[in-house]
Amino acid sequence: KPGYQGGSPFEIHVRRGGTFDLTGVNVQAFGLAVDVDEGGVFLGPTTLAFGEAQKGHRLIVAGKATLPTGFDVREAAWNPAMAIVLEPTGQLTLGGPVAKNGRKMNLSVTLKGGRINVAKSTAFDVDEAVVAAGAKVNVAVAEGAMADFTAFACGDGVAVTKTGEGTLRFGKAPSGGLAILEGGFVPPCDNGVPNFAGVTMAKGTRLVLGGEAMRIDRPEAWMGDVSF
Repeated sequence: KPGYQGGSPFEIHVRRGGTFDLTGVNVQAFGLAVDVDEGGVFLGPTTLAFGEAQKGHRLIVAGKATLPTGFDVREAAWNPAMAIVLEPTGQLTLGGPVAKNGRKMNLSVTLKGGRINVAKSTAFDVDEAVVAAGAKVNVAVAEGAMADFTAFACGDGVAVTKTGEGTLRFGKAPSGGLAILEGGFVPPCDNGVPNFAGVTMAKGTRLVLGGEAMRIDRPEAWMGDVSF
């Protein structure tokens, strides 16, 4: 359904067993709304250019979706609103940052659970980033990649598990815990002191310091209860 100013975007519904492949395509549309059911596959475009549709832009992932360059917006007219939602059964692969690139739009990301595969370094420059209450999220970061999730606010009972040889940067650990099973981790700092509350790290975890300003004059004050 091609959109118009104030109308609905072009809609794609990928059902179980279906695949919609936009690999290598630069998409320019009035608007775009993609719903990926569990068992469906969406292979996203290289770039996106939004036209005049102001509402209804979305990517709802209950199956598998890949954004090969991240969410790469090259144009946005009429201040569109775009929502990206990962459902508990969903798997989202990112090959770059999720960002507005300075475009005039409202961009939100909600994680209700599921798995995010970070193939290349990514960060979230969005208006709102939320991990929904009770969500169980797995973040798999490829070797050599940095996944910056500091933009996310976590609801009650959220638990995050990190796998992969790459590095995860996260804010304050969620109430359900942050488990680093392999690879690297950048801890948050409170007044210059790394904060490991709620974080468990497997043997062999690579601890990356210096992601933000920190004090190193009294490392024993924060290293005493940390093992990895």
